[in-house]
Amino acid sequence: DTSRINEADSLWTRALRIDSTYMPAWSNLAQIRMDRGRVADARALLQRAVRINPDYVDATRRLGALLAVQGDSNSIPYLERMVNSGEVTDESLVALAQAYLNANRQDDAIAALRRALTLNPRRADAASFLGAMLVQRGQVDEARPLLESAVANGDRNAMTFALLSFVYGQRQRADESLRMAQQAAALGGSDEQVLLMIGRAMLP
Repeated sequence: DTSRINEADSLWTRALRIDSTYMPAWSNLAQIRMDRGRVADARALLQRAVRINPDYVDATRRLGALLAVQGDSNSIPYLERMVNSGEVTDESLVALAQAYLNANRQDDAIAALRRALTLNPRRADAASFLGAMLVQRGQVDEARPLLESAVANGDRNAMTFALLSFVYGQRQRADESLRMAQQAAALGGSDEQVLLMIGRAMLP
C-alpha cells in the first residue's frame, strides 16, 4: 500500500532497534530510500547489511546492482558472488556485464551477457547490449540476430534500430537498412550518436 510507506519505514526501523541482524529490514529500508531518490542512504544501508551478513543474498544483489548503476567497479565482487551462487538470475548477470564494461573488461561483459541470454532468451536489453558490443568489434553477422531479437521482444531504444540499420547496410540489405534507419530517426532524431550511426548505415 503505497499510501502507507511512512508506516513501513517506521516499522522496519523499529525492527532493527529490536534486532540489528534482522536482514530483511535492511533491504526493505534501502528500497524505500531508493524509491524516494535517497540513493546515498540506500547504499549506506546495504553496505551495513552486507557487513553484518556477507551471505545475505538480497542485500548483496541490491548493493551490487546499485553500485553498477553508479559506475562503481566495487560492484563486481558483490555481483560475482551472486552469479556464482545458486541465486543467479538474468538480472544479476546483466548488472554484472555493466560493471565489467565500466571496468573495461569487455570479454567478461560479453560472457556475462551470453549467460544471461541462456537463462532468458527474450531479455531484450541483454540482446541489444551484446549486439552493440559485437558491432563495435566488427562481428556484424553475430550481432544481427541479437539486435533482431531485441526489437522483436520490445526494445524501443533508437540506438538498437540504428545498429540494426548499420548491420543490414553492411550486408547490402538496403530496404531493411532504410526501414530500420527511419525507425531509429523517429525514436531518437535528436540524439547525435543515433544520427551518426544512421549516417554510417547509409554510406555506400
